[in-house]
Amino acid sequence: MDMLKDEILGMLKETGGFLPVPVTEKAEKIQKIFNVRKKEYVDAVKQLATEGRVETTAEGIKLKVESTASGRMFRQIRRKRR
Repeated sequence: MDMLKDEILGMLKETGGFLPVPVTEKAEKIQKIFNVRKKEYVDAVKQLATEGRVETTAEGIKLKVESTASGRMFRQIRRKRR
């Protein structure tokens, strides 16, 4: 499943953060694109969504912006100033 999750994330990054393959897509299309069963695809997308890495929409899946170390440091500094 980790390989499939990595493949999905890679495709999302290549396509600018959006993949027009919703979890409700027909099984044949998912099989053609990812060469896996629909259930495997849905499980991988659900795991990515649970991890906070993607967000699902009716049109497809969207890559969430990953927080960076510098972003975390900036937020910590702001909190200390308050």
